[in-house]
Amino acid sequence: MAAVRKILFLPSTSILAGMLADPLAAQGYQLCLAESETAQAEAAGCGLVLLDGGELPPDAVARLRRDGGPALPLLLLAADAAQARAGLDQGATDCLQKPVRLAQVLARIAVLFQPPPEDGRIRIGRFQFRPTARQIGEEGGPMLALTEKETAILLFLHQAAPQSIPRDALLHRVWGYAAGATTHTVETHIYTLRRKLGEGVLLTDAGGYRLAEDL
Repeated sequence: MAAVRKILFLPSTSILAGMLADPLAAQGYQLCLAESETAQAEAAGCGLVLLDGGELPPDAVARLRRDGGPALPLLLLAADAAQARAGLDQGATDCLQKPVRLAQVLARIAVLFQPPPEDGRIRIGRFQFRPTARQIGEEGGPMLALTEKETAILLFLHQAAPQSIPRDALLHRVWGYAAGATTHTVETHIYTLRRKLGEGVLLTDAGGYRLAEDL
Protein backbone atom coordinates (compact mmCIF):
# COMPACT_ATOMS: atom_id res chain seq x y z
CA MET A 1 0.00 0.00 0.00
CA ALA A 2 1.37 3.42 -0.98
CA ALA A 3 2.24 5.81 1.84
CA VAL A 4 -0.12 8.71 2.48
CA ARG A 5 1.22 11.92 0.96
CA LYS A 6 0.84 14.87 3.31
CA ILE A 7 -0.09 18.39 2.21
CA LEU A 8 0.35 21.32 4.56
CA PHE A 9 -2.82 23.38 4.12
CA LEU A 10 -3.12 26.97 5.30
CA PRO A 11 -6.81 27.86 4.91
CA SER A 12 -8.33 31.31 5.17
CA THR A 13 -11.57 29.65 6.36
CA SER A 14 -12.55 26.11 7.31
CA ILE A 15 -14.98 25.77 4.40
CA LEU A 16 -12.46 24.88 1.71
CA ALA A 17 -10.68 22.39 3.97
CA GLY A 18 -13.95 20.51 4.39
CA MET A 19 -14.53 20.48 0.63
CA LEU A 20 -11.03 19.22 -0.23
CA ALA A 21 -10.31 16.70 2.51
CA ASP A 22 -12.30 13.71 1.22
CA PRO A 23 -11.51 14.06 -2.53
CA LEU A 24 -7.81 14.44 -1.74
CA ALA A 25 -7.92 11.46 0.62
CA ALA A 26 -9.37 9.40 -2.22
CA GLN A 27 -6.26 10.27 -4.24
CA GLY A 28 -3.90 9.30 -1.39
CA TYR A 29 -3.32 12.75 0.12
CA GLN A 30 -3.80 13.94 3.69
CA LEU A 31 -4.44 17.58 4.54
CA CYS A 32 -2.50 18.82 7.56
CA LEU A 33 -4.05 22.09 8.71
CA ALA A 34 -1.87 24.87 10.10
CA GLU A 35 -1.81 28.60 10.69
CA SER A 36 0.95 30.67 9.09
CA GLU A 37 2.58 31.07 12.50
CA THR A 38 2.89 27.29 12.98
CA ALA A 39 3.59 26.30 9.36
CA GLN A 40 7.27 25.50 9.88
CA ALA A 41 6.58 23.27 12.88
CA GLU A 42 3.77 21.40 11.10
CA ALA A 43 5.64 20.86 7.82
CA ALA A 44 7.54 17.70 8.79
CA GLY A 45 6.70 14.90 6.37
CA CYS A 46 4.76 17.15 4.00
CA GLY A 47 5.58 17.49 0.32
CA LEU A 48 3.58 20.59 -0.62
CA VAL A 49 2.12 23.77 0.87
CA LEU A 50 -1.43 24.60 -0.25
CA LEU A 51 -2.34 28.18 0.59
CA ASP A 52 -5.93 29.38 0.35
CA GLY A 53 -5.70 33.06 -0.56
CA GLY A 54 -9.40 33.63 0.18
CA GLU A 55 -9.58 36.24 2.91
CA LEU A 56 -5.83 36.42 3.53
CA PRO A 57 -3.90 39.66 2.87
CA PRO A 58 -2.36 40.08 -0.61
CA ASP A 59 1.15 39.66 0.83
CA ALA A 60 0.36 36.30 2.48
CA VAL A 61 2.95 34.40 0.41
CA ALA A 62 5.68 36.94 1.16
CA ARG A 63 4.89 36.76 4.89
CA LEU A 64 5.01 32.97 4.87
CA ARG A 65 8.35 32.84 3.06
CA ARG A 66 9.83 35.72 5.09
CA ASP A 67 8.80 34.29 8.45
CA GLY A 68 10.59 31.00 7.89
CA GLY A 69 7.79 29.07 6.24
CA PRO A 70 8.60 25.59 4.92
CA ALA A 71 10.86 25.45 1.87
CA LEU A 72 8.40 23.34 -0.10
CA PRO A 73 6.57 23.87 -3.40
CA LEU A 74 3.70 26.27 -2.69
CA LEU A 75 0.41 26.22 -4.60
CA LEU A 76 -1.67 29.37 -4.07
CA LEU A 77 -5.44 29.36 -4.56
CA ALA A 78 -5.77 33.07 -5.29
CA ALA A 79 -8.86 35.13 -4.61
CA ASP A 80 -8.38 37.26 -7.74
CA ALA A 81 -5.94 38.09 -10.53
CA ALA A 82 -4.10 40.69 -8.46
CA GLN A 83 -3.43 38.21 -5.65
CA ALA A 84 -2.34 35.60 -8.21
CA ARG A 85 0.24 37.94 -9.74
CA ALA A 86 1.45 39.09 -6.33
CA GLY A 87 1.72 35.52 -5.05
CA LEU A 88 3.91 34.42 -7.95
CA ASP A 89 6.09 37.51 -7.51
CA GLN A 90 6.45 36.73 -3.80
CA GLY A 91 7.62 33.14 -4.25
CA ALA A 92 4.59 30.91 -4.91
CA THR A 93 5.58 27.95 -7.08
CA ASP A 94 2.26 27.88 -8.92
CA CYS A 95 -1.12 29.53 -8.69
CA LEU A 96 -4.76 28.86 -9.50
CA GLN A 97 -7.29 31.69 -9.52
CA LYS A 98 -10.70 31.06 -8.00
CA PRO A 99 -13.18 29.76 -8.83
CA VAL A 100 -11.27 26.50 -9.38
CA ARG A 101 -12.44 23.01 -10.22
CA LEU A 102 -11.34 20.11 -8.07
CA ALA A 103 -9.77 18.45 -11.11
CA GLN A 104 -7.56 21.51 -11.62
CA VAL A 105 -6.34 21.39 -8.04
CA LEU A 106 -5.61 17.65 -8.26
CA ALA A 107 -3.69 18.06 -11.52
CA ARG A 108 -1.49 20.85 -10.12
CA ILE A 109 -0.85 18.91 -6.92
CA ALA A 110 0.19 15.88 -8.97
CA VAL A 111 2.78 18.03 -10.73
CA LEU A 112 4.08 19.87 -7.69
CA PHE A 113 3.84 17.37 -4.85
CA GLN A 114 6.83 15.08 -5.33
CA PRO A 115 9.42 16.42 -2.87
CA PRO A 116 12.56 16.82 -5.01
CA PRO A 117 16.11 16.25 -3.78
CA GLU A 118 18.29 19.26 -3.12
CA ASP A 119 19.16 19.75 -6.77
CA GLY A 120 15.45 19.82 -7.70
CA ARG A 121 15.64 16.66 -9.78
CA ILE A 122 14.06 13.21 -9.64
CA ARG A 123 15.96 10.30 -11.14
CA ILE A 124 14.01 8.08 -13.53
CA GLY A 125 16.56 5.56 -14.75
CA ARG A 126 19.02 7.40 -16.96
CA PHE A 127 16.81 10.50 -16.95
CA GLN A 128 16.87 13.53 -14.67
CA PHE A 129 13.32 14.85 -14.20
CA ARG A 130 12.59 18.34 -12.89
CA PRO A 131 8.79 18.49 -12.42
CA THR A 132 8.58 22.04 -11.04
CA ALA A 133 10.66 23.31 -13.98
CA ARG A 134 8.82 20.99 -16.42
CA GLN A 135 12.05 19.58 -17.82
CA ILE A 136 13.62 16.16 -18.41
CA GLY A 137 16.86 14.98 -19.96
CA GLU A 138 19.42 12.22 -19.95
CA GLU A 139 22.24 12.69 -17.49
CA GLY A 140 24.89 14.89 -19.06
CA GLY A 141 22.61 15.86 -21.95
CA PRO A 142 20.32 18.83 -22.65
CA MET A 143 17.10 19.29 -20.69
CA LEU A 144 13.94 19.00 -22.77
CA ALA A 145 10.92 21.23 -22.13
CA LEU A 146 7.68 19.52 -21.10
CA THR A 147 4.13 20.82 -21.09
CA GLU A 148 2.13 20.90 -17.87
CA LYS A 149 0.14 17.83 -18.92
CA GLU A 150 3.26 15.89 -20.01
CA THR A 151 4.84 16.67 -16.64
CA ALA A 152 1.74 15.51 -14.77
CA ILE A 153 1.64 12.25 -16.77
CA LEU A 154 5.30 11.47 -16.09
CA LEU A 155 4.99 12.30 -12.41
CA PHE A 156 1.90 10.12 -12.00
CA LEU A 157 3.56 7.19 -13.81
CA HIS A 158 6.71 7.64 -11.72
CA GLN A 159 4.72 7.61 -8.47
CA ALA A 160 2.81 4.50 -9.57
CA ALA A 161 5.82 2.57 -10.93
CA PRO A 162 6.15 -0.27 -11.68
CA GLN A 163 2.36 -0.58 -11.98
CA SER A 164 0.53 0.13 -15.22
CA ILE A 165 -1.98 3.01 -15.16
CA PRO A 166 -5.13 2.63 -17.33
CA ARG A 167 -5.82 5.35 -19.88
CA ASP A 168 -9.04 6.41 -18.16
CA ALA A 169 -7.22 6.74 -14.81
CA LEU A 170 -4.62 8.98 -16.42
CA LEU A 171 -7.38 10.99 -18.05
CA HIS A 172 -9.17 11.52 -14.73
CA ARG A 173 -5.99 12.32 -12.79
CA VAL A 174 -4.48 14.77 -15.27
CA TRP A 175 -7.50 16.29 -17.06
CA GLY A 176 -10.27 15.75 -14.51
CA TYR A 177 -13.60 16.36 -16.20
CA ALA A 178 -12.35 18.84 -18.78
CA ALA A 179 -14.74 19.21 -21.68
CA GLY A 180 -13.55 17.46 -24.82
CA ALA A 181 -10.85 15.41 -23.08
CA THR A 182 -10.95 11.70 -24.00
CA THR A 183 -8.59 8.74 -23.83
CA HIS A 184 -7.47 9.78 -27.32
CA THR A 185 -6.17 12.97 -25.66
CA VAL A 186 -4.03 10.78 -23.39
CA GLU A 187 -2.76 8.78 -26.37
CA THR A 188 -1.76 11.99 -28.17
CA HIS A 189 0.26 13.22 -25.19
CA ILE A 190 1.92 9.82 -24.76
CA TYR A 191 2.90 9.95 -28.44
CA THR A 192 4.57 13.36 -28.04
CA LEU A 193 6.34 12.19 -24.87
CA ARG A 194 7.69 9.16 -26.70
CA ARG A 195 9.05 11.40 -29.43
CA LYS A 196 10.88 13.45 -26.80
CA LEU A 197 12.16 10.53 -24.70
CA GLY A 198 12.69 7.87 -27.34
CA GLU A 199 11.30 4.37 -27.60
CA GLY A 200 11.35 1.97 -24.69
CA VAL A 201 10.62 4.53 -21.94
CA LEU A 202 6.81 4.68 -21.88
CA LEU A 203 5.36 1.22 -22.37
CA THR A 204 1.82 0.26 -23.35
CA ASP A 205 0.57 -2.46 -21.02
CA ALA A 206 -2.90 -3.93 -20.41
CA GLY A 207 -4.84 -0.96 -21.76
CA GLY A 208 -2.66 1.59 -20.02
CA TYR A 209 0.89 2.84 -19.67
CA ARG A 210 3.87 2.38 -17.38
CA LEU A 211 7.46 3.42 -17.16
CA ALA A 212 10.01 0.82 -18.23
CA GLU A 213 11.86 -0.68 -15.28
CA ASP A 214 15.19 -0.86 -17.12
CA LEU A 215 16.09 2.69 -18.11
